Amino acid sequence: MKQAVEKALKNVIEMKGSSEDHLKLLTTHNVQRLYHVAMELSGAPIDRSMSRLCSALRNYYYDTNYPGENYVDIDEREALDTFGETKALLAIVNSLL
Repeated sequence: MKQAVEKALKNVIEMKGSSEDHLKLLTTHNVQRLYHVAMELSGAPIDRSMSRLCSALRNYYYDTNYPGENYVDIDEREALDTFGETKALLAIVNSLL
């Protein structure tokens, strides 16, 4: 889910961004930062719940793929909720294009 959101946000930045700083963002994996820049470039308001989702997606990605001190188990309900929220976020991002 994180990678789908990341790629969609980078697409918005690539299409709408013109400065060198915007293009440098295409190498980052910070989904929350990408969300804020994509929304800013599109003149769209930043939704705090979507911003928090971006942060959560980043944490889920790293904390479930790289076990260690921060490893987390995600139950089915949380996974389904996050999936639904991610679909809503992707709809918002796609509407920016």
